[in-house]
Amino acid sequence: MPVKSKILNFFKKSEENENDPSDYICKFVLLDGEKIGESIALYGDCLLVKHGPDIFGVPMDSVIAVSEEIVIGKFNKKEAIKIGKKWKDRCNEDIKDDEI
Repeated sequence: MPVKSKILNFFKKSEENENDPSDYICKFVLLDGEKIGESIALYGDCLLVKHGPDIFGVPMDSVIAVSEEIVIGKFNKKEAIKIGKKWKDRCNEDIKDDEI
């Protein structure tokens, strides 16, 4: 196998790691060409996006593209805030349990 092919295969993502969670974290999130926040975690089938004081739980179905930034389409904002609050409350419970 030529050296060039070996190098390209080395850097090529395997299919099993195609949706690696680290690809979705710490990136600006765009909706309609505007930055709405930064991705902070994956929670179930949602991408968590920090938006000011709120956290949106955006369904992964709304994710259009992932590169240097994440582009998302329309989503239900009320439901997204509810999911984000649920995640935040769960994290706070975990911290309280650790403090005991």
